[in-house]
Amino acid sequence: MAIAGNKATTARIDADAVTGAKIADDAINSEHYTDGSIDNAHIADDQVTYAKMQDTSTANRVLGAASAGAIGEVQVATAMIAADAVNGDKLADDACNSEHYTDGSIDTAHIADSQVTADKLASNAVTNAKMADNAVDSAEIANGAIDTAHIADNQVTVAKLVDLARGSIVIGNASAASAELTKGSANTVLTSDGTDIAWAAAAGTVVFLVENNVTGGVHLSTAFSSTYITSTYERYLITFQDLDFNNDNVTFYAQVSADNGSSYKTSGYRTAGYYTEYNGSGTNTTTDNTASYLMAATSVGNAATESLSGHMWLINPANSSTFAQAYWDLVYDAEDGYTRRYIGAGNWATAGAINNIKFAPSGGVWNSGKICVYGVKNS
Repeated sequence: MAIAGNKATTARIDADAVTGAKIADDAINSEHYTDGSIDNAHIADDQVTYAKMQDTSTANRVLGAASAGAIGEVQVATAMIAADAVNGDKLADDACNSEHYTDGSIDTAHIADSQVTADKLASNAVTNAKMADNAVDSAEIANGAIDTAHIADNQVTVAKLVDLARGSIVIGNASAASAELTKGSANTVLTSDGTDIAWAAAAGTVVFLVENNVTGGVHLSTAFSSTYITSTYERYLITFQDLDFNNDNVTFYAQVSADNGSSYKTSGYRTAGYYTEYNGSGTNTTTDNTASYLMAATSVGNAATESLSGHMWLINPANSSTFAQAYWDLVYDAEDGYTRRYIGAGNWATAGAINNIKFAPSGGVWNSGKICVYGVKNS
């Protein structure tokens, strides 16, 4: 059929007769598409570029759907994010705050070394259970922080106490504080006035002063000078131990001096004694007296098994207004084989102070023995 130019109208064209070959390139424009006629099958893969997508009407929105259905502008909700999809790379620096952490979710693996500082610890949060054994040293303890309640009973040993000077002791002072009381001088004792304690001279107590050892077979005599015979003590106890004499049948005697041994009084004594003796079968008793000695034990033997021991009391020798007095009690072996106890008393019958006393045998020397002097102060 002959068709005049431009006369092939829509009615004259069969359905589906206009094939792709009949359509000129770039001839179809948006006006030729029926609304909604372009579906998924008509769009080639990777052909819908960002430029082909409609602009969003609100900032910070994406195209999608919070549930099944049509795509629209939505915000990204939790349900749209796959589990474990938000890794460290997806988080902005300093974006996570305490509100984003689940309670108890930060464990040791999440904390870098040396990052738990003192500021991060709550008050009283570090309990005993949180501390390792033997972890607290002196550097961690505040000065003065350990008080009585923290110290177990019987744990402060002597080694833990501050060192004291030799002879010192710890006392409670007038301020009710512990204090060091240094050692007292020689022959003093610790005393109390009912409030405080202090060192003071011994009252009514025997105080050792000196020992003279006469061993060696060279001592003709031995004396105690004004170093020891002073006004400090009102009585002196003089002891004799195992005196062994070189000569037989000697008199063991004592004499005093008022000039510290420059001269000894050889007369003017009033001395009397009494002895009783026994030799295994018979007993003798007798009295004697002398003006030459303050004390005189006669007939002292010198056999290997024989010796002399005992004591003398010298009374207030520094008192210049009274006679210097003494009394004694001795035991020794006499030269005739008797064991003798000799007691007596005497004085130097001239008022005046004495400051030296000498002991000696009437002949020879001592082989051995000790003589000791003690002082007694009444007040």
